Amino acid sequence: MSEEPGQEPQVRLDAPGENETGQGTNPLPTVQPSPEGDLQLARAGRRALWLGIAALLMALLVAYLGLVMGIVALYVGIRTLRAARQSRSRAPGATLGIVLASVALVFSLMGVAFQIFFWNEVQTYNKCMTAANTITDETQCKDAFARAFERKLHLPAGSFKGSNIYF
Repeated sequence: MSEEPGQEPQVRLDAPGENETGQGTNPLPTVQPSPEGDLQLARAGRRALWLGIAALLMALLVAYLGLVMGIVALYVGIRTLRAARQSRSRAPGATLGIVLASVALVFSLMGVAFQIFFWNEVQTYNKCMTAANTITDETQCKDAFARAFERKLHLPAGSFKGSNIYF
């Protein structure tokens, strides 16, 4: 590229897979990193990290919300990493956001599967606890839930104690 005095240097965007000689050694387009682009990538990386943290917390509290937040965090993190790779810069926090989102998705899926598998038992337990007026009634509800839990999982009687239920 020839430059004349007083002109801005041109940025050449190579086609993916081609360099100046036309040979396939450049897997990504070469883009000059800009401070604005780096700042946007850093923000997006931190956004992916915060979404991953929120997804993990939601997965532990409300499985369905954790599932939604995990998908959003995973999408933002992957998109940010791709943009960083194309501009040959860094996106701090994006990788950790993807890892946290993946863990959140695993926990959320396990929580949703638990809720679906034990739907009838949990509904019966909730109705019993709503009708319970005394601590003795609550203890009976917990014991009944423990027995239903054991039957559903084909566990021996007495292997799960109702007194270990804290919800």
